[in-house]
Amino acid sequence: MSNQFPPDLSRIVDRAFRFSPGDIRHVLDRIHAHAVEPRMSPDELRETVQTLGYASVHEFGRVVGLPMRTIDAWMRLGVPQESAQLVRAMLAMRDRFQQAAEELDQYTNVGLADYLRDKKL
Repeated sequence: MSNQFPPDLSRIVDRAFRFSPGDIRHVLDRIHAHAVEPRMSPDELRETVQTLGYASVHEFGRVVGLPMRTIDAWMRLGVPQESAQLVRAMLAMRDRFQQAAEELDQYTNVGLADYLRDKKL
């Protein structure tokens, strides 16, 4: 029979015993972030990671080092607002880089934008 407890259970239990009233605000902030704030839909996540050049959300998660349980939760429930902001920032950074490469090509005719497209970067 497999162990159903997380590997860091002792750390979790230890932290629970040191819980202070000041931690309640943090817990409420986390609940609000995960249950109330709007989430990025699984479809938007799928479209975004494909635009970033990944074949699937699972490939994206593997490359950036996310646990499979996180990716599975995102595909079921959507992406929490804070994480969605980071994913959208990656897309915005890619777009800025693409624009810079195209501007460079206008002046130098190096073909950097074409090269990046060919390499799916």
